[in-house]
Amino acid sequence: MSPHIDNGKRWFRLWAMVILLGSVVVFGSVVGCGPQIPPCFKVTGKVVSNKPLSEGSSITFISTKDPEQRATGFIGSDGTFSLTTRMLGDNKEGAPEGEYTIFVDDPASNVGQDGQLQMKPILSKQEKYTVEAKDNNFTVEITKT
Repeated sequence: MSPHIDNGKRWFRLWAMVILLGSVVVFGSVVGCGPQIPPCFKVTGKVVSNKPLSEGSSITFISTKDPEQRATGFIGSDGTFSLTTRMLGDNKEGAPEGEYTIFVDDPASNVGQDGQLQMKPILSKQEKYTVEAKDNNFTVEITKT
């Protein structure tokens, strides 16, 4: 018996290798590419309100450049918060560098007189906040009605 491989098997093996290598290249270029959360910087602070906030209140920073980019955090009973950016199924502590508008959501403020749920975000008195490439700490003043 000769160690000779017939041409049909040779071509089959060659095509199998091409398909395998092509799959690895395509899969490798898809994984790890595409949109990702930009670098984030620590953001903490305190919400100061004319009336107490209810348990479960949260704060949201919305990028003025890309409104889809948001960082959120729960507000503790003492008014303190720290932010986390959630994007594409991933989480990062802090927020990307940039300018933001802020609103506070108090679940107790979202129930109307008829008991129906209504969104009534509380806007901060300051129009814009800037997250810089460092640890950031903000005092956010709001007025609850």
